Amino acid sequence: MLHAAPVQEDLPFPQRVVALGAAPKNLAAKGVLHEPGEQGQVWRLMDGALRLDEVDAAGDRRFAGLLLPGDLVGGEMLTLGVYAMRAQALVPSRLLPVQSTQGGGVSPEAALQSFVRMQQRTAALMSMRSGTAEERVSRLILLLAGHDDDRVVLPILKDMADITDLAMESVSRVMSKLKQAGALIDRGRRHLFALRRSQLLAPPSQFALMGS
Repeated sequence: MLHAAPVQEDLPFPQRVVALGAAPKNLAAKGVLHEPGEQGQVWRLMDGALRLDEVDAAGDRRFAGLLLPGDLVGGEMLTLGVYAMRAQALVPSRLLPVQSTQGGGVSPEAALQSFVRMQQRTAALMSMRSGTAEERVSRLILLLAGHDDDRVVLPILKDMADITDLAMESVSRVMSKLKQAGALIDRGRRHLFALRRSQLLAPPSQFALMGS
């Protein structure tokens, strides 16, 4: 059976979110929060999911990380003075600007918590880039679902393929199989599903029986 990689939720966060110098931000899917080299605000992701990409001199992008609710976004601003990567919304996302209670930047405690979360996320991402296509896509869905199985918003196929290191055609086939198995139930809006974990956690051999 597949299991979601452990991600700590509701970590104590010794920051208050304030609208000083920056307003709360809502991003539509594919909306870009920042590009590398730009300056701006440190954010906390409240809802949704963002992808981080490294951008080379030619402008080509390579997937480098996944941010989920509770994560700090743009923390490198505190040491580098600029954003190091491109941050783009995978699904509709909401962010709030972060300011320390002392007014002097993100506290060491919050920075450490963010580091621990990103270490856990790295391990989860590694698990999503190995194994069968069914295992990779299922792990990604579990990670994005969090605790709300009745309202799971999934990214477009290309983003899912980048995260899982699969071809788009492979992701499309797996998604079709999961829908046929009843693991994903279309909620009538694009990319919005209800999740049935008992079907999603079926062993890979069961998916093979459904054909390619």
